[in-house]
Amino acid sequence: LFDPITLWPIATCDIETQYRQSIHHTVEQLETAKLIPNLCRNWSTIISDSLAGELTDDDSFAVDMGAPCFDETCIITTAPQTFCMDKNTVVHGFLEGDYEQTGVFGPNSSTPEYTRTNELYYDGTYIPIYVWYLGELFPDDNAWWVITDTNLTQGIASGGDIAVYAYCAASVSNPLDCSGHWNFWFAEKFHADTSFSLTEEKCDTGIAPEEYIWPDYVCIGYNDEEAGSDSLYLNEDIFLGGYEINKTGTTFSEGFPHWVKPKNDDYSNDVYLYFDAFYGYWQISSVGLH
Repeated sequence: LFDPITLWPIATCDIETQYRQSIHHTVEQLETAKLIPNLCRNWSTIISDSLAGELTDDDSFAVDMGAPCFDETCIITTAPQTFCMDKNTVVHGFLEGDYEQTGVFGPNSSTPEYTRTNELYYDGTYIPIYVWYLGELFPDDNAWWVITDTNLTQGIASGGDIAVYAYCAASVSNPLDCSGHWNFWFAEKFHADTSFSLTEEKCDTGIAPEEYIWPDYVCIGYNDEEAGSDSLYLNEDIFLGGYEINKTGTTFSEGFPHWVKPKNDDYSNDVYLYFDAFYGYWQISSVGLH
């Protein structure tokens, strides 16, 4: 199975190995089985809510030929004037915030275009963000709502040559009715975010404390010493250990301090724990500070 935009495989099953491990298989059976995916049993799939690029064994995934999927009735509601984008878990928290209609509507389905109420500001540059229905350009092939830095008018003029930050596949006139997962671009792939949401209300920005009390030291360890790390792609020696505060703010930290773990026998570089206000989350990095 392939992601429709990047053609990145999101699920695979090695039926040839499966059949060759069976002592009763024949060449004819294998050649036939290659054309019938439901005969393949050992599927590997991507991990939702993760930036991992590798596929992992997934006993819950199967292909049933000739069997209908469960019936899910489409929800059809009127597109709101404004909505809140919230709860991103895969490195796109900077897109969160309030969005509003621009007054521009698509030429085919008359779906509204939205823009982020407050433009993003990064390294001295303002960046507009838009949400619109790509089906206005390609109704038969790309019935997707997209998040992009290109507005609908520019997208039409370019023939759909746009940078897609995220998409949700659904042929609906209201982006809030998209019941599938939103998929976000990172490291040449799209990653599903099952917690991401659009709601017809203004975002709750919360109340910051009057004074932050920062600890002089931070220790990063395991939640469960016996289980260890569940990271599939990150060496745990990079982030485990003790960090000491440096009260100097970084470029994008909004004055927050950062913490440093000095290089040691397990890892040969300094490691930093710091806040990136643009992305809206704390990061650990060994290649420098933002």
